[in-house]
Amino acid sequence: VLVMVVFQNSEKSGLGLPLPKGVFRIYKRHHGNLEFLGEDEIDHTPEGEKVRLQIGKVFDVVASRKVVERKTTNGRVSLETIEIEFRNHKKESITIQVLEHLFGDWEIVQSSHPYKVRNVNLCEFTVPVAAQFTTKLRYQVHYR
Repeated sequence: VLVMVVFQNSEKSGLGLPLPKGVFRIYKRHHGNLEFLGEDEIDHTPEGEKVRLQIGKVFDVVASRKVVERKTTNGRVSLETIEIEFRNHKKESITIQVLEHLFGDWEIVQSSHPYKVRNVNLCEFTVPVAAQFTTKLRYQVHYR
């Protein structure tokens, strides 16, 4: 599970100017001091574009993914059931954005959580996980 910082390079978010290629370092004010959270490198980014920074891995949230069932009706058509379990060891509730890369001609036919199709190969699920709790995302994808 990765920690991502995502923002729009706009005046509204405090920037709004072309960003040169380089390293972003992320800090958080904690009890009056700055605490280093992580860093990532960006490419040249024009004003108005989205910036995505991967600043590290979460150590108190664990995820495990497995294919629960796979049915093939002929050599080209299949139905897969995927289950991803999230264990939140934090003392606060969280929401996880799950990006699943799906290939070919696919369709989500059933899902335990809401999702958005981001592009032809990418589906994004939103999974809330309560503090000190385990939640499962389960979905079925039909491939043609």
